[in-house]
Amino acid sequence: MRWLAEEKILIDEYLSGHNFTTYIITDGVSSIPLITVSTGKFSDDVEGGFITIGSYASLPDINITHDIENYIVYEVWEKISAYFEKGQNSFVGIVGISGVLKNDEVFITDIQ
Repeated sequence: MRWLAEEKILIDEYLSGHNFTTYIITDGVSSIPLITVSTGKFSDDVEGGFITIGSYASLPDINITHDIENYIVYEVWEKISAYFEKGQNSFVGIVGISGVLKNDEVFITDIQ
């Protein structure tokens, strides 16, 4: 499978920058962004919270602009959604698209 006509794919064991996840709700036809949260892990010497040992999430993510959120919804997700539609399938529900913001450039790292 060709990666949805993207020109560049970055494969990296670790990518430093600002970690975030944008959640999108879709009915299989249209998509609406719900919220973008900042995600990350504490350093090794910190135990984290009662439930989230070593990790955190905060919202709203003030580092992600509406332009970045629109890029994720209308460029990244719409291409993936169009791929499903070619096979006469659609996805209904909530999608999380995780990425890293580094020097005003967005790198998508995971789609859940």
